[in-house]
Amino acid sequence: MKIFLLSIISLLLAFPCFADQRTTVLDNVSSNGLGKIVSPYIDGSTDTTLEASLNRVIDDEVAKLVKKAGKNASLTYTVMLNRPSLVSILLKAEGNKTVYKGLNLDITTGKEFTLNDFFVNNDSVKDIVEMKNFVLGEKAILHPSSSDGDYDNAIEYGKVLENVRIGEAGRIFQVARLTDKSASKTLHLEGSGLVAIKLASNPSTGFSWQIMPTSGVKEIGRSFNMPNMNDSRTGVPGEEIIVFAVSGEGLHSINLQYKRAWEKSYAQSFMVNIKVD
Repeated sequence: MKIFLLSIISLLLAFPCFADQRTTVLDNVSSNGLGKIVSPYIDGSTDTTLEASLNRVIDDEVAKLVKKAGKNASLTYTVMLNRPSLVSILLKAEGNKTVYKGLNLDITTGKEFTLNDFFVNNDSVKDIVEMKNFVLGEKAILHPSSSDGDYDNAIEYGKVLENVRIGEAGRIFQVARLTDKSASKTLHLEGSGLVAIKLASNPSTGFSWQIMPTSGVKEIGRSFNMPNMNDSRTGVPGEEIIVFAVSGEGLHSINLQYKRAWEKSYAQSFMVNIKVD
């Protein structure tokens, strides 16, 4: 379990080439009698089979929505959230009536994803996680008030951020990566987000980094990174990696103390300010 968690957090902290490139979405223009259809088209994937599957999903949903809108309907789309491995798109068809449809496309599977794929479903967020009609935005989950209606209701990510599946978190949220050099400085986040802090640690001594209670900040995962995973010696110093969910507008702070759990005194401390805009 520890090795699995370490692998997940290591992925969050990795800096692979082109990792932050967005999914390529192009206009696919066609006609529907007197109506103009401008639908999204996915390109540039490393897996052409999955890419073709996604474009079939798009074509099917476009056809259904245009039919609902009525004869000679036109269609447009808006990309609501674009990430390297997923994209959320809102379709809008206008004919005898105006109808909307959200598409949430997983580039890694060739299928649509659900909120349950990214957030742990428990009693506190069950009504959110089980929603079928939604799109992801930059700062919130958007959903309609009525069937086929505009996605004009917003649920800020801060309400579900603590329930994020840590292995999937980096696919939606930008993860701020901090080290001890960030001490006493201020990080700005555009909306609720994730902060991963990497600090020197040696748990074999009984010491670990412990968070001091702070409003708006919650630890959602941690692991210990050995400097050499092939080193069989015990007591080798390494790095403790801690991931925090930070939610709510305003100024927050992450306060950590390097100490033994049973002692009041601490050997080191670390503090960083987080300003959520």
